[in-house]
Amino acid sequence: MKIIDATRKSMGWSNPFQTRKKHQIRKIGIHHSATVTGSREAFENHWRRKGWRNGGYSEIIHQNGDVEICYVPTTVTNGVGGHNTPTYNICLVGNFRKKGAQPSTIQMESLLKRIRFNMDRFNVAPKKVKGHNEFLGHQFNICPGMNMRRVRRELEVFEYVTTPNELTMITKNHVVERGETLSGIAVQYRVTVMELQRLNHLLNPDFIKAGQILQVPVHSFR
Repeated sequence: MKIIDATRKSMGWSNPFQTRKKHQIRKIGIHHSATVTGSREAFENHWRRKGWRNGGYSEIIHQNGDVEICYVPTTVTNGVGGHNTPTYNICLVGNFRKKGAQPSTIQMESLLKRIRFNMDRFNVAPKKVKGHNEFLGHQFNICPGMNMRRVRRELEVFEYVTTPNELTMITKNHVVERGETLSGIAVQYRVTVMELQRLNHLLNPDFIKAGQILQVPVHSFR
């Protein structure tokens, strides 16, 4: 699972329609995009047509399990009308209203990890993790197209093993300059060579070249 920081790229990030304090977050809302594929940029085109100043989700979980952080927690997103101020909205890319369609194993694992992480940092109880159609006034909505009772049951028993900072690591691109080594880059970003190898799928840590783009962590997202 790779976490991508888009908090300074998402529409309206510098001038959101509404903000809140972290302690106001008391629920986690789960959504699906209702599209077979998708991206933050594609969704933003839809949101702009609606006249929104900022987007619908704090996080988007892609089909390969990668997580895009769209807004900082203090930005109110437009996921569930009438319930947005206390709700942290997470969306899975996919259309799960189709018969038999469900998140992939890796996408579901990322969802459970991110729910657990956000439950801990906002002190949200499992019963307050709700699908879009479980919010008052939205019971006829088909989103998120999955059995949320099952999701909450899995949250209670879900266990995982992570590498250090896996849940909170945000990455950016680093362009290798002439003469740089992986060990020197690791020191620069205060991580180990093994972490950079794993993040970039490098078989040989001694073989990097000028102009090569590496993913490097920049800070923890809390």
